[in-house]
Amino acid sequence: MTSYVSVLSLNRAAIKALKITNLYSLHRVVYGLFEDVRSSDAKQSSISSGIQWVDKGSDHKYR
Repeated sequence: MTSYVSVLSLNRAAIKALKITNLYSLHRVVYGLFEDVRSSDAKQSSISSGIQWVDKGSDHKYR
């Protein structure tokens, strides 16, 4: 299994351009950065994608 570690910092313009309005939309952006290598059967049986992410919150300029 391959592991990656990354940090995604978004300014207000990026948040607006990516249409991030809540945690689900942030989740969508993060998951969109990685290819889903699971088979259709794995997806149907709810096998985890293996992606873990942490939202460390935001201030008025960045998320």
